[in-house]
Amino acid sequence: NGEEVLFSQMVAASGYRATDLSKLFEQDVLRVLDFDEDDSLQPVILCHQTWHPGQSSLGFVGFYRGPYFATMELQARLLASLWAGRGAKSQGEEENEAEEEEDNGDKRALHAARNVRTGRMAGGRPQFPN
Repeated sequence: NGEEVLFSQMVAASGYRATDLSKLFEQDVLRVLDFDEDDSLQPVILCHQTWHPGQSSLGFVGFYRGPYFATMELQARLLASLWAGRGAKSQGEEENEAEEEEDNGDKRALHAARNVRTGRMAGGRPQFPN
């Protein structure tokens, strides 16, 4: 749409291992993301394997098992929408309700991601984290 957006930093990577995150980010960021370098399935806990509400200016696209381009495109669109502020929000009281519902959705997504990591699911850990 011709809109210009400025970024302070951008990390583009290909073919790196999850352990490399410890070289890319400071420890306080890794703590928020619940980073576990020994977990090859889910090294960080994210909403929809894409972002974390505690680090909302940081996003991941394609950071999961397999090069599934349709999923990566959807992740990129989700981040673009979040960062552009085009979430489903209303005015006044409805806006507060929408934000509270969104926060609860984020909490549920993070809880589900933690359950994948700990294997607290029917059938144990899945092949893919999402």
